[in-house]
Amino acid sequence: MPTYDGKTKLAFCKRLSRDWQDLADYFDIPISDRAAFQSGNEAREVWEWLERRIRLGELAAVLCDPYVNRKDLVDQVLEPPPVSIPTKPPLWTGSPFPGLRRFNPEDEPIFCGRHRETHELIRKLADPRNRFIAVLGASGSGKSSLVAAGLIPQLQANAIAGSQDWPWLEFTPGGAEGDPYPILTARLEPWLKGCRSSEIIKRLRAEQGYGLIELAEQILTGHPAQAGLLLFVDQFEELFTLTRDALRQPFVQLLTTTARSSRVRVVVAMRADFFHRCLDCPGLDRLLSASYFLGPPGPGALYEMMTGPAARAGLEFEEGLVERILKDTGTGSGALALLAFALHELYESRTEDGRLTHSAYERFGGVQHAISQRAEDTFQRLDGAAQADLAQVFRELVQVDERGVATRRRASLSTIAVSSAVHELIDRFVDARLLVREPGEDGRPVLEVAHEALFRTWPWGPEWDGRCANTYESELNRTTAVGMYPQGASPVGILDMSGNVWEWCLNEYDQSRNIAPAGDARRVVRGGAGANNQTLARAASRFDLAPDSRNGGLGFRLVCASPIRDTGH
Repeated sequence: MPTYDGKTKLAFCKRLSRDWQDLADYFDIPISDRAAFQSGNEAREVWEWLERRIRLGELAAVLCDPYVNRKDLVDQVLEPPPVSIPTKPPLWTGSPFPGLRRFNPEDEPIFCGRHRETHELIRKLADPRNRFIAVLGASGSGKSSLVAAGLIPQLQANAIAGSQDWPWLEFTPGGAEGDPYPILTARLEPWLKGCRSSEIIKRLRAEQGYGLIELAEQILTGHPAQAGLLLFVDQFEELFTLTRDALRQPFVQLLTTTARSSRVRVVVAMRADFFHRCLDCPGLDRLLSASYFLGPPGPGALYEMMTGPAARAGLEFEEGLVERILKDTGTGSGALALLAFALHELYESRTEDGRLTHSAYERFGGVQHAISQRAEDTFQRLDGAAQADLAQVFRELVQVDERGVATRRRASLSTIAVSSAVHELIDRFVDARLLVREPGEDGRPVLEVAHEALFRTWPWGPEWDGRCANTYESELNRTTAVGMYPQGASPVGILDMSGNVWEWCLNEYDQSRNIAPAGDARRVVRGGAGANNQTLARAASRFDLAPDSRNGGLGFRLVCASPIRDTGH
């Protein structure tokens, strides 16, 4: 940003005169800020407003815009600009592509392609009526990164007047054993010197939900009057997948009450396919009026997401590689996660002089196969004992709801790592950036899947693989024993979900919500059979049969829950 001396500032403000309102309109200076401008000195107030927000660098271009039409101020006052020595930022060290992990605030220099969305989110949050904002999008659309690496660094740079003084904290609502209060307590405790965790959690659990407002006021003691507390609740869908039923509505009450405070703002990131669940929670439904829907990035944004971080790290794509990757990526809702992982794989295979090459891209299977190939390679390097424990590990890390939608969940490492073989499996998958191991709210390590894209692409993936299921293509034309196709196991270790036999579901075909076992309505069957082709074995394939149907390609699945193990889910 150019720097101007006091003489230039005085000359500019004197000559701008009443045209200050055109500048204020162009820069979207809030009406509340304009009302506080000193009468007669509005031009100076506009200048200082821009200066505080590090936006003086935009001034010359705006003055030349036909809507403002004050190019004379550029030619006669601002130009030539003061001599300044541009400083080139140091090259980014390490990978500028985080892979499946999200971008964090410290990654802001390499967070590219979401400038417009970041600005829109800031504008929404700047509206004093919006105390609770839900950032909604498909799994893998970059919701968490937008808040963590887009919104929060801009707030720290004072994008909203006074936001540089806002304390902020982040948590997820799942918590250990389905309780969201301990992890929120752990995040609040560093800001509340002298308060014991037992006291904090007691105030949070108090009736009417005013405890968090009281704690926020305590945190803000000594801060400027315009300061507020920002709560970032990531993976908000955990409220419905992991939080215990008895604690869900009290926690919603805590959030809805807190959102009434003028000194607290709440931003949540949630998968859009859980939006309807919010509508069933009294109070929470009303807060969703300020939702921000994040769509998948377009080709231009994807291009910037590739080339921007690469340039920051001194990397160079081979000619035509960027265009090739764009073509392979597409614009689907899950494209961003696949691209992110493929870019990290490219970085790992870079040449000594920092080139990202076509040959490396081909070796790991490109965008569509990067995750599945890394997962499969990691799995194949394990010994037999560790491989056998894969289903046990993933069973603890996946939550599947009544719709069959898989979401990740955290689990205590101590409850999973029960043998040296499991430890080996976890270590290898953490090193491959497919699992994440980090401290939980009590300081003890927890484990979770790096991204739900892993569920969609491995162990089977989007392409048909005849080794994974008994279908017509196997040419057996008969049923086989369960376990004959281990490569087709689901992420939680369930076998023969596709092929072998059609499986009865309780759902009525025409009214899928009706699962009562009585009646003669047609019932859903899924999965295809050994005599059917791959099309009917797809997860999306849904067929119907009358309850009295019987044939050799029809079966069912028994589920047995242990009577002595209650996880609370």
